[in-house]
Amino acid sequence: MKWSSMSRAMATKPNAVQYFVYGPWEFNIHKAAILAMDCRKYKPMMCQPSPEWVGPNIDIDQEHIRHTDLRKPLIFATVVKDGQTWPLLIDGHHRAVNALNRQRTVPTITLNLGDTLRILKAPDHFIQEMRFEGRRMGLLPNETV
Repeated sequence: MKWSSMSRAMATKPNAVQYFVYGPWEFNIHKAAILAMDCRKYKPMMCQPSPEWVGPNIDIDQEHIRHTDLRKPLIFATVVKDGQTWPLLIDGHHRAVNALNRQRTVPTITLNLGDTLRILKAPDHFIQEMRFEGRRMGLLPNETV
C-alpha cells in the first residue's frame, strides 16, 4: 500500500490539541505526551537521530528549529502494517532536525502498541488489523483493547 504524504496539523491556539497526520492515521499528540510522561512505564532513551525520522513531506519551519528544547523527548508511536511493527515519529520533528544539525543525541520515548491505539484515529480496518497483528505478535493481550 502506498502511503499518502505526511503532514502535521499545528495548533493555532495555546490550549488547542495538536495532531500528527500520516496518511489515513491521525495521532493525538496531547494524549501521547500524557501517556509518555508515565515514568513507571516509559523511560526516555538517548538516541542519535536519523534523517529518516523526518520524512520529506514534513513541514519544517527553519526559524522554529533554533528554539526547540533538545531535552524534551521525541515521541514515537508503535504501528503495525502488513505484519511488521515499526516506530513512527509523531512529535518532535523540529527537535530531531535541530539535533541532526548540531550532531547531538536526544531523548526518545516509544509508545507501546496499546497506548498507540489509544491516541490513534484511523479507518476501522486499520485499527482492526493493528489489533489482530498486535495480538498475534504478543504485543497486545487477547482481550479487547
